[in-house]
Amino acid sequence: MLKNKPETSWINAEQMPHISATAYVDDSATLIGDVHLGNRVICGSRHFAKSR
Repeated sequence: MLKNKPETSWINAEQMPHISATAYVDDSATLIGDVHLGNRVICGSRHFAKSR
């Protein structure tokens, strides 16, 4: 699941994850905000990544 990071008083723009075309994100993984997954990266079952 990819989610945007909502606009806040200290971040003035929504931010979405950036996923390389060769990265794999499992259906049960959650990525929120300005997260970057590079080439040949696996984000497996039940992983959670959130930007600050």
